[in-house]
Amino acid sequence: MDLRAGDRMFFYTTSGWMMWNFLVSSLLLGVRPLLYDGHPGYPRPDVLWQMAEAARVTFFGATSSRSTSAAAASCWAAATPP
Repeated sequence: MDLRAGDRMFFYTTSGWMMWNFLVSSLLLGVRPLLYDGHPGYPRPDVLWQMAEAARVTFFGATSSRSTSAAAASCWAAATPP
């Protein structure tokens, strides 16, 4: 990962998983973490992609189970082929 000050990072995680600590510690680099509170498929399966695009996220991370759910819903980012 090449995160720099001013980057915007989103990682779909819970506060009980170790990636939460990774996300919060990004503040030390001047990275702006984006937080999402809610179900990743509500109100639409692409809600996380829409949010990331609107916030101009430069780093998007998610668990493998979230990727599987996105694939099942045929929901992919425009630059990421299925």
